[in-house]
Amino acid sequence: MPTIFRFLFSVFVIAVVFAAIVFALGNFVAPNTRSLTIRLPPSRIEPRPVPRPPEPPPPAPPAGSEPAAGTEASEP
Repeated sequence: MPTIFRFLFSVFVIAVVFAAIVFALGNFVAPNTRSLTIRLPPSRIEPRPVPRPPEPPPPAPPAGSEPAAGTEASEP
């Protein structure tokens, strides 16, 4: 039993020391503040045009069907 008590006591002491260090850093150390400027090139700000996808080809007539006589096939 004394071995477990010594181990738990040493872990408790380490935790208290760690908590005291964190408390001291949080309350007694002031952060250095400064303004920050990041320059971006215009190519990163302006949107690039997105190319339009190609149009699908017109549907082919079913196999074996021919245009009726007297009608003209229209081409785009």
